[in-house]
Amino acid sequence: MSPPPRRARVPVIDGLKAAAIVTVVWIHAFADAPNVAALPLQQVLVNWAVPAFFFASGYLRQTSAPVPARTLGRWLMRLGVPYAVATLLALVYHAEILHRPAVPGGVLFTFVTGAAWPVYYFVPMLAGAMLLAAALSRAPRAALPLFVAIAPVVPAGLDPIPRTFGLFWLFRSPFMWWGYFLAGWLAARYEPALDALGAA
Repeated sequence: MSPPPRRARVPVIDGLKAAAIVTVVWIHAFADAPNVAALPLQQVLVNWAVPAFFFASGYLRQTSAPVPARTLGRWLMRLGVPYAVATLLALVYHAEILHRPAVPGGVLFTFVTGAAWPVYYFVPMLAGAMLLAAALSRAPRAALPLFVAIAPVVPAGLDPIPRTFGLFWLFRSPFMWWGYFLAGWLAARYEPALDALGAA
């Protein structure tokens, strides 16, 4: 089976990703948590930056052709190899510099949850979204019902995962991110209109 056709550059999505990159760099480089006056702006920036990446990913992964296993494997390798290297370096740093070596089960937990550094939380969620994309490529009609089921859960304060397992799991909950991914997937169906908007 041939892989899905490669999507051309989409100016609106390029602009969205560029704005999100600048925002994430600013948050991690210049955010001043003790500055209470700046917290509302920081919260706005944090609340849209990573969701923008998930939206863009869903938009760019959307396809009406089934995603072959080889293509899915390539997606996961491109995400997983840098993540594995960074996680291993973090584990070495924790063991050698901070003198906090991980137990064997802890190493697996760290890889599966992105817990090596707090900022890695999104990687397992994005890998899961890629698996979701492969499934949706074979069942495209499921995208809208899934979006309707997932998207309102966090805004309504009903996410069962952190409620059951604690706040560590809040940013590792599919309910937190996959709604944005699905919104991007659904928006890609209207790509000609967005292309026209970008050109304008």
